[in-house]
Amino acid sequence: MRRTVLSCVAALLALTGTLARATSSDELRALVQKGRAAEAYTAGKLQPGVPGDAEFDYYFGVAAIESGHAGEGVLALERLLARNPDDDSARFELARGYYALDELLRAREAFETVLAHRPGAERETTIERFLDSIQAQDSRHPSASSLYLDLGAGVDSNIGAGIGASVLEPPLLDGLLLAPGGAKRGSSFLLAGAGARFARPLAGALSLQGGLRYEGRYQSKGLDRQFDQDALAGYGGLSLLRGQDLYRANLSYAALAVDGGRTRNVSALGGEWLRQLDELHTFSLFAQYAALAYPAAAASDSDFYAVGAGWRQAFVQRYQPVVQLQALVGRERSAASPARDDLSRDLYALRAGVSGTPWPGWGVSGGLSYTTSRFLAPDPSYAATRGDDSFGLDAGLSYRWSRQLTLRADFLHADNHSRLDAYKYARDVLTLRMHYDIR
Repeated sequence: MRRTVLSCVAALLALTGTLARATSSDELRALVQKGRAAEAYTAGKLQPGVPGDAEFDYYFGVAAIESGHAGEGVLALERLLARNPDDDSARFELARGYYALDELLRAREAFETVLAHRPGAERETTIERFLDSIQAQDSRHPSASSLYLDLGAGVDSNIGAGIGASVLEPPLLDGLLLAPGGAKRGSSFLLAGAGARFARPLAGALSLQGGLRYEGRYQSKGLDRQFDQDALAGYGGLSLLRGQDLYRANLSYAALAVDGGRTRNVSALGGEWLRQLDELHTFSLFAQYAALAYPAAAASDSDFYAVGAGWRQAFVQRYQPVVQLQALVGRERSAASPARDDLSRDLYALRAGVSGTPWPGWGVSGGLSYTTSRFLAPDPSYAATRGDDSFGLDAGLSYRWSRQLTLRADFLHADNHSRLDAYKYARDVLTLRMHYDIR
């Protein structure tokens, strides 16, 4: 008799557990379908389901992403896909989670995997718009693919005003004058580049990312070959998801050669904390250290330290606009022996950028930036202390001709005001580029 009672109790408990799981998944599905994502997320946290419950993981993942907890949503959907790799609905929602976290490389890979399986006209249209938005946002690093080639051409109104390797190094380190005080000279140029980028999950919430890129810029006019540039850069790092938070740490190295001679090497270490406030708003803090070495001019070697904050906001509007704001405070300190305070500076920078997709296949982007630099001691050549105020305007237009081929036009205007006339310059650069993804 006792054995019979125990068996009935065990069966009742098992049935109760099964009903609880069913009720949990049903409740989440009903709340999500009614647009009550925050309530669904809270219910999922209070009644977390059981391992292997694919329906629970799916609706909890969707609810978490839509209520501003993309990190938890991504982990739930990744767990589901590990058991059901052919679930394209889950992969689509996972791609949305990556997009919300500004993990554009991983978002693009997931979206394109779903697109390759022909998910239907309505979902294909949605995915294409996401891909357009990713392309528009990714203007400073023009590929989110595994392997790619670039070919292009352009015109530069003042080739002696800067090194021009903007895609390979942080823009704030791109203020080296090649020929201070020289006459303004314009030139046309050709571009050739190749590179690879990847992002791969490791264990749990940890993932690995890295990349390598080469870009050559060659002046069309023979007399300007002294400004030919070859740049090589690579980076690697880890990212970690924790609830609403994403942590990134990266190591990078970039080498620039001008006229065939090594001009500058940059070794950098950076970290970023990104917090997702909801599906459309993200706040970030970051820090960076970089060692700048000039093989032909060791007296110019320096160490660069910076901290900053950023804000990213997407809008649910027709053109899918995304606005990004960034503020930075830094110091570049002479590493020469003895140290040269005339080459050391404090700097403060602001940048505002916007991107959007006005039509299917098209992406537009633009930005305004301001940087002020205050050097710590007088320049020995001029017996005066240098101080610069730099203004920048950039704009881009891209068209995804096909899944592999993108055409892009970029315009940059830079205007540097300085207390020392030798460092004043203005510059306009227009670049046309053909970008080809190799799958």
